[in-house]
Amino acid sequence: MTFLWGPTVDADEAQVGGSTCWMWVHPAAASELVQALADAVDKCRFADEQVHITHRDRELLKFILSGPRAHATLQAILDVVPAGSEADKAWKTMACLRSPSSLPADSVLALSVFDPRLSFPRKMPPRTTSTSPEAEAALHTLLVPAAKWEFTDL
Repeated sequence: MTFLWGPTVDADEAQVGGSTCWMWVHPAAASELVQALADAVDKCRFADEQVHITHRDRELLKFILSGPRAHATLQAILDVVPAGSEADKAWKTMACLRSPSSLPADSVLALSVFDPRLSFPRKMPPRTTSTSPEAEAALHTLLVPAAKWEFTDL
């Protein structure tokens, strides 16, 4: 099981208080995990805090890609749903990265994307050997320490 922990924020990107924990578990163990969490919440009533469990079965998916062309592959395959968010702008800015090793360790970028199966097959663009000064400046502005990146509730 893996998880991601972050503060709960509202639609205006303001921290509301409390926190959100996203958990990924193998589908074969998902129902057992949901039941165990529900039992734990029932047994451990918190005086002034509420715990909500939302099972996102068949709504979210997690892939782990590795290798020198992982980032380029994602850039070629994923079409971001235009929402004008900071994450969308960051994704477009990162298009010229040659390797995800340029990003802060354990970075997370939440994006809504169109189903890539509907627009396949697509040819991968050739790998670039240089980056324009404008793109380098945009990347320098974007790549702040990971602690400054904010987690937003999906």
